[in-house]
Amino acid sequence: MPTRPVAGDFIDPSEEGLFDQDGLATGFFYYRQCDLASDVFFDDIGMGVRERHALQRSNFAATASLEIFNPVRHGESVTFDVSVIRVGTKSMTYRIRMNSVGDGALRAVVESVGVCMDMAAGRPMALPDEVKARIQAYLE
Repeated sequence: MPTRPVAGDFIDPSEEGLFDQDGLATGFFYYRQCDLASDVFFDDIGMGVRERHALQRSNFAATASLEIFNPVRHGESVTFDVSVIRVGTKSMTYRIRMNSVGDGALRAVVESVGVCMDMAAGRPMALPDEVKARIQAYLE
């Protein structure tokens, strides 16, 4: 399966709300970290911050679902694999797998539908052809 591997170096364990009093990751931890991992993926396909600002377009997460398989504990290192499940005219569905660095165990999966938005008009727009072409490299 083609994926975009992403290291978890960007995790800041001091950020509020990431872990509960027992040191287990909260739902916010999983969504927040997967959102940051998706930023790396969006850079790869030409929908990164720089391109979005220059072209007045954005990614809107229309839906997101989380399934936790093995909870992450404070201090554990994780990595991410991002792949694409579906490509539509104005949106795509992508999957982010969070894995343990030590043994590679699957920790959690986040699936999200990202909609390409025209920020000037405030409505969905077609995914640009060059972006669709890059997305194909990550299609499951």
